[in-house]
Amino acid sequence: MLGAGLGVILFLPMRATPRSTRDDRNSTGSLRARDRVAREGFFISKRGLNFGVPRDAYRKAVAQMRRQERDAAASSTLETAGSAQAGVSLGWSALGPLPLLNEIPTFGGVALGTALAGVTGRVTAVVTDPTVSGRMFAGTGDGGVWMRANAAAAFVPIFDLEPTLSVGALALDTTTSPNPTLYVGSGEGNGSADSYYGEGVFVSSDLGVSWTQLGASNFAHASIASLAVDTTQTPRTIYAAVTYSSSANRADASWIEGDFSQNGLWRSSDGGESWIPYPAGTFGACPYFTNDPCPAESVVIDPASPAAVLVSILGVGVFRSSNSGFSWTQASLPNLTGGVGRASVAATNGVAYAIVGAADGIEFAGFYKSANDGVTWTQASVPSATVGGTMIDGSNSSDFSQSFFDQTIAVDPADATGATVVFGSVGIYRSTNGGTNWTSLAPSGGTHSDQHAIAFDPASAHSFYLGNDGGIYRFDVGTLNWTALNTSLSVAQAQSVGPHPTDSTVVLAGFIDNGTALYNAAQPPASSWTQVDNLDGGFALFDTVNPLFAYHSFATTTAGAWVSRSTNGGTTFTSAASSAALQTAMATAGDYGAAYFPPLASDPAVAQRVLFGAHSVYVSNDGMATWSQQRPRI
Repeated sequence: MLGAGLGVILFLPMRATPRSTRDDRNSTGSLRARDRVAREGFFISKRGLNFGVPRDAYRKAVAQMRRQERDAAASSTLETAGSAQAGVSLGWSALGPLPLLNEIPTFGGVALGTALAGVTGRVTAVVTDPTVSGRMFAGTGDGGVWMRANAAAAFVPIFDLEPTLSVGALALDTTTSPNPTLYVGSGEGNGSADSYYGEGVFVSSDLGVSWTQLGASNFAHASIASLAVDTTQTPRTIYAAVTYSSSANRADASWIEGDFSQNGLWRSSDGGESWIPYPAGTFGACPYFTNDPCPAESVVIDPASPAAVLVSILGVGVFRSSNSGFSWTQASLPNLTGGVGRASVAATNGVAYAIVGAADGIEFAGFYKSANDGVTWTQASVPSATVGGTMIDGSNSSDFSQSFFDQTIAVDPADATGATVVFGSVGIYRSTNGGTNWTSLAPSGGTHSDQHAIAFDPASAHSFYLGNDGGIYRFDVGTLNWTALNTSLSVAQAQSVGPHPTDSTVVLAGFIDNGTALYNAAQPPASSWTQVDNLDGGFALFDTVNPLFAYHSFATTTAGAWVSRSTNGGTTFTSAASSAALQTAMATAGDYGAAYFPPLASDPAVAQRVLFGAHSVYVSNDGMATWSQQRPRI
């Protein structure tokens, strides 16, 4: 997340309103946007991908890769130029980070406290297993599913052989034996341009040793943002909240994958063998589409009353069913005006909560509580916190908030009254009186920003686990302390890799939401990665001729493009002067602005010559101290 600028790329469907007038379509900004999309479309078509990845192509590619791996493992020799070379391995070696060290948490761009014990990449879903103390499962944005067997065990990957590693939801049925049944909703459902698409629902009854793919034809290239399983029914009744997804990273133009007809709430009454979508119109008119459903974002079953189901529909609101999904009624949420965006719901013991994002995807429109499983609702307060003069979250559009991306809510099962609730957005908050008052749980750091998942610890009443853009953390309600659990969770999302030109043991890399890091193979694996610059790490590279110089880009902010340079081999970086010089050069050239992660390159033949790409190419001949527009303009 980047402080005063954009946190992640907001990626919502276009609204079906009269705003798309001829003047709008032909405005200067629209033409520039269309130019960029046209360029990306041209390059993608040259790769044979056209506008997205062909249906089933990713699954087939993974299957072919697995066959090649098996063939290579079965062969003890490799034929090269007509002769056999024994013992040649075609394997990869994982470098990590495991974990990433030296990262100081930032909220709204403001650094808080001391460095975290270790961070990793985005954790999108967490479930705990009450049948075995300390056993838990974590789903990640691009790193698959991981299991911790007990409180003393390390996390291990259990999903790596499946056709997708992007996870949006987890659900655990603990009533089955000898093992609980784990459901995985693939495809990240957080609405960003790098929320990658999935390949359906997967289920395992042996703790991830084997998996069965469900709904592949229904959910290919979509994302499953939430799953709810009615364990009182045999076969199980399953609800899947399906939303749109992408096939790009934050340096690309993002293409929505799948089909908008896949959006919305789906229901299976036979344990996932077959699925039926609720048709367009079930949840009212969709503001984005005329004939297709709006995306569903969150679905929950009250475990004390399994017939009571709540679902949130993007752009429409919250709906309830009291008869296991056979009919639906829209929730009447007080004082909700100006439209709605993404919403999240939670329920237990008859008490339900809903947090509703504003239509602009930034602030929150309201926080609500129901004492009767969603029949009636009362308005509570939206939590917020002031961090170094910056207001995060809250209900004001000027606050630093990302309601379209950062949302998670859970009711404390150890509170029989249902009054204790935890909510995460940029920050993390707890209320013990139903949302009337809130306490920020990270006033001095201790955990990462941008929250996505909450799961209470069955072995310690009121304590909970938190999944966010920096991994998994545990909050102990007795000590009010955070513990990072990322030493064995290798899921950091690398945006770029910059090898040292003469030293194969040294690498720079830019990480989504976790800054720029320096790798040194001479260090033990647990301390080989160190963050050397903060915030969102884009393209990172050494100067090819003089590697004492190193460079990287941040995410572009509202102030403009932002870059950083090092003169000591990547050990430390400075950014203010280089960024100001680049912004001045771009303003002088009348440049319209740079991409989220703009391209950056080092001249392979000339020391300290660096090129930066926006609507023009800009060149620095002094290691990014000064910049000028490349002539002629290209």
